[in-house]
Amino acid sequence: MRAASVAKATSIAFATLVVAGCGVPSLRVATVAADPDIRQPAGFLGEPPGIAVRDFSLATGVWTPFVIGEALTGMNDRVTDIISDEPVDLIVARTVARGFQHAGCRLVSEDEADLILDGTVLSFWVSEDSSPFRENSKASVIYELELRDSMGGAIWSTTVRSFKASEGSLDTTGHNVPTLAAALKESVEAIFVDPKLWDALSGR
Repeated sequence: MRAASVAKATSIAFATLVVAGCGVPSLRVATVAADPDIRQPAGFLGEPPGIAVRDFSLATGVWTPFVIGEALTGMNDRVTDIISDEPVDLIVARTVARGFQHAGCRLVSEDEADLILDGTVLSFWVSEDSSPFRENSKASVIYELELRDSMGGAIWSTTVRSFKASEGSLDTTGHNVPTLAAALKESVEAIFVDPKLWDALSGR
């Protein structure tokens, strides 16, 4: 991963409105972060291995890795890009890595790894639904994962999907990033519900 370590994550619940030189506004956020709650299942006897989480790739349709959604701003609900200081592939990879760390795995380099994890981000997006008296934020987080052994053989794979919506409010823009962070958190937690993953981690 490009991050030197997996830092403790907290949701970024604020954004700064910026108007670019061409007059197109954008909302800037530092990142979208989440701290997944992962626990080993009862009866899990194996010692989780060392895992290397490689840089995630982006699906063909993800053209702008720093744009994470669209907000409706101002009196006229102008469509405004929400821009992260970090690309979505790094955000997702780091949070998934933190999930494996919480599961007891050691995060190591590829040279030291028992297992190697690859990922592809298919969607990482939040937008707003608006009506005259009610708005809400809707987020989607979708990515593919493949776990391989040290010889390169695939031993587990999945497509992770998480969708989240905020409660309705008069102005939902402040809920956009927290809603996306909640979808990210739930997506990582869903990975570890699969008993086949735990079998792979225990070498079964």
